[in-house]
Amino acid sequence: MLGACFIAFLRSSAWCRGMIQSYFNVILERIISLENLQIGAFGWQHDAWLGTFYPEDLPEDWRLDYYSNAFRTLLVPQQTWQAWALGGAEVLEEVQDAVEGDFFFYLAIESVQVDSDLTLAVNQVIEGLSERVAGLVILSEAAESQQVVSQIERLSNRVNLPLTLVTKRVSTVGDQAVVSLSTSKWQWTHAETCLSGQPLAYIEKLTADGRAQTALLQSFYQSLPLNNLGEKVGAAVIVGSSAGGDIDMKQLANFKVVCEFLGY
Repeated sequence: MLGACFIAFLRSSAWCRGMIQSYFNVILERIISLENLQIGAFGWQHDAWLGTFYPEDLPEDWRLDYYSNAFRTLLVPQQTWQAWALGGAEVLEEVQDAVEGDFFFYLAIESVQVDSDLTLAVNQVIEGLSERVAGLVILSEAAESQQVVSQIERLSNRVNLPLTLVTKRVSTVGDQAVVSLSTSKWQWTHAETCLSGQPLAYIEKLTADGRAQTALLQSFYQSLPLNNLGEKVGAAVIVGSSAGGDIDMKQLANFKVVCEFLGY
């Protein structure tokens, strides 16, 4: 509780951010950053997982609890986290109680409409889940113009949350994205996807081939910058797509094993 209040205070106080951010940089990095690579999914309400991952008789309301025992991070669809915000403090408290330990949520931005309602919803989720909210992720369907991306970037700055941009490359030849973040120092490309901003891997279609999974993880890990302690920063590796379609849990579980085997 004390840690959550401390983070909330730093996020809300412009004076603190300006005067003591550099002093607490290493401490904050340890508190709100992931350690190592953490495999997770885009959403957890996948019907195909019933019987293959979730027990057949598991109540739907218990799925997040069950998921959080196997994985430590989750990309939440925009419709879901906005529903959490609309549900108010009671719903957000239920979400908070469903997960334990070092579990982190990322909020997907899939809509191109950036308005006061979106800002309010983000703030409500941050207030309810506190340091468990690790960042915002702009998906390619929302990054339709530089203006929209810049608006979301300003939103992330106001709420003091890291931001990752997912875009499609202009062509198969170059790595230059159509739009970009103004302050991004990190970039990684996979297939036809370019990611920048806060390090995070977004894998729409995961191959079942173990060697290809190994190469993917090695490529992403090598792209990661160093933190203030001279170590590779931790990051989430998200599997799934906003276009829909169930994620193969067997492949996802194997992917997690490969990541752990590599020592990431």
